[in-house]
Amino acid sequence: MDEHTFILLYKSMVRPHVEFANSVWCPYKIGDLNEIEKIQKRATKLVIKLKNKSYINRLIYFNLPTLKYRCLRGDMKFLKLPITCMIQRSTSSYFQ
Repeated sequence: MDEHTFILLYKSMVRPHVEFANSVWCPYKIGDLNEIEKIQKRATKLVIKLKNKSYINRLIYFNLPTLKYRCLRGDMKFLKLPITCMIQRSTSSYFQ
């Protein structure tokens, strides 16, 4: 499989299933995080010319973050809206 096809298929077919509702079920145990990360490790080995490279080098090559990083980023996005709304409400009461 070539790199372009892999990245297109991975980002559209695999990653959405792995990250579905991660803000709700967020894997906080190290073992759970490792199990989810194994999916990406195995998927990046499908490109034959990168099979012998380390996981980190494959991520750099494909410009992919680790799934742990994406879970943390998703959590921050999930919390951003309520915090933003609270700040807007508290500052709007000062100007009335």
